[in-house]
Amino acid sequence: MAGPDTAGEGTAAPSSQALDALEAQAVALDAAASPPAPGAPGQAEPVPALDTAAELLGVLELLRMMAGPAMTWWPDFGQVWSDAQIRQIAQAGGAVIDRHGWAVGGLMSTWGPYLGLAAATLPPAAATYAAMRQHRAEQAARRWVEEAELPDQPEDAEGVRP
Repeated sequence: MAGPDTAGEGTAAPSSQALDALEAQAVALDAAASPPAPGAPGQAEPVPALDTAAELLGVLELLRMMAGPAMTWWPDFGQVWSDAQIRQIAQAGGAVIDRHGWAVGGLMSTWGPYLGLAAATLPPAAATYAAMRQHRAEQAARRWVEEAELPDQPEDAEGVRP
């Protein structure tokens, strides 16, 4: 069983920069929810808001980390869903999200349960699909061997007419 240090073979853990940015956003949201009394000493400096692309990058890295163990049958998963590819998707997706005035947090609150269901269903579904594919391949190989073992009947044998 993979521990917290091992996110799964072939997958990269979310970058600490993205996690730090998410933590900074959480601190900023907590500070905004309970503002200090006016003129209170030790008032914290405002934490810069996390940009949409960085927020989306954190979500995509988390999804990749969750999907990685289910994709062990695909040796190129790590190359196809590389850090560079995830960053490009996050940049482009962040621009679309900003253009429409959406928020990643809002999207996750709406679609998060569905993504969670997909993440929970994907590993057993992928294993079932692989097992079915293996079973069909074994059946086809057995049929091929059985057909190869049948003796050839010569065409000029008695009782056989072309």
